[in-house]
Amino acid sequence: MSFQNIELYSLGEGKQNFLSVMMTAYGAQEFSKAVSIHTIRGMKNALYRGAFHAMPYGYRKAGEGAQCSREINPDLAPIVARIYREFADGHSARQIAKGLNADGLPAPKGGTWENRKIRGRADREEGILCNPIYVGRVRLFRTTHRIHPETEARVITPTPERAREKIIPELRIIEDDLWSAV
Repeated sequence: MSFQNIELYSLGEGKQNFLSVMMTAYGAQEFSKAVSIHTIRGMKNALYRGAFHAMPYGYRKAGEGAQCSREINPDLAPIVARIYREFADGHSARQIAKGLNADGLPAPKGGTWENRKIRGRADREEGILCNPIYVGRVRLFRTTHRIHPETEARVITPTPERAREKIIPELRIIEDDLWSAV
């Protein structure tokens, strides 16, 4: 940039030295990495204590003094069980979604039921039918999220080697035989 006689200005500080801008950017990137490492370490430790930040459909925050940070929502758990039974009986995710919408049952995060929310993706353990929490297995760090530098699209990559799991039997909604059938 210097060779081309290009000067760098910022609104806050006026004319800038290119090297100082690069060093500041490098420092910000390293700080971001450090925050990420500390956050992941904190989430791992919390998981081993039975605390996690996810709120899958069919669960709610547990009350004070509970062993686990989540508990089964008795109003929504029968809907989860219905989805598993109907899928095991040969209904498609689309048919199940239509039936749930026709019956006026609450969908995740409001709105209407969609087949992709039910079916999910097995490789990412997403969706109601693929999330192992329904058999009492809480799994974190199953995926990595990155932003593509050119398209700015969010890219989600499965990371089974990084996943951490804790068995919490009191979170089981689905029995093993139904889970295996699905």
